[in-house]
Amino acid sequence: MTTPHRLFGCLAILLLGCAAAPEVGHPDAAADLSSAPDLSVKSDGSVGPDGAAGDGGGCIGLSECSCWDRRASCQPIAESCWCPMPKCGPGACICGGGSFLGCAPQASGCAATVHCLPAGRPGPQNDKGCIGCAYQNGCDQAFAQMVGTCTGQKGRLDLFSCTKNPACVTDCINKLARCEDIGCGLCSACGCAFNGPFETCYFACVK
Repeated sequence: MTTPHRLFGCLAILLLGCAAAPEVGHPDAAADLSSAPDLSVKSDGSVGPDGAAGDGGGCIGLSECSCWDRRASCQPIAESCWCPMPKCGPGACICGGGSFLGCAPQASGCAATVHCLPAGRPGPQNDKGCIGCAYQNGCDQAFAQMVGTCTGQKGRLDLFSCTKNPACVTDCINKLARCEDIGCGLCSACGCAFNGPFETCYFACVK
């Protein structure tokens, strides 16, 4: 026969057991983060331990439309004015023409837009999936990238040379903020003596 004391003890154990197990979906259920999924990005682009995809995993390497479809967990990374419409769905954008560069987990916190200076180019994704700008260390290579962007100013640079103080000149190239900062001070046939910020920097290197 069960005594009142034993019956009370059993009820107490059952009540404590219920209090220790938070209801699924209740805010207290998320308080312990010790078992949260590992969102670190692996070298192969996977997310989570042993390549298992966590929240936002498996984003690196996705095509632009696949990344756009999974934007709740994945972050499209693109140049200014990239527009996924209408290629990836119905709709339109205010501007267009930018290129899609890659896809990263939202958990990585990558910048969504990559804007490089004229001599820079978007670089490869890092281990988090983020993309930055890459600049050339060699003067000739940096100059080629700059004029590849500033094609309209190429005729103003026919007297440009990497012969003197190339490290300093390379720094001028890589720091060029916009193509319009190239004047005509390095043009042999322009009949112009206007030096923009680029020539001012260049002449300070080669004087």
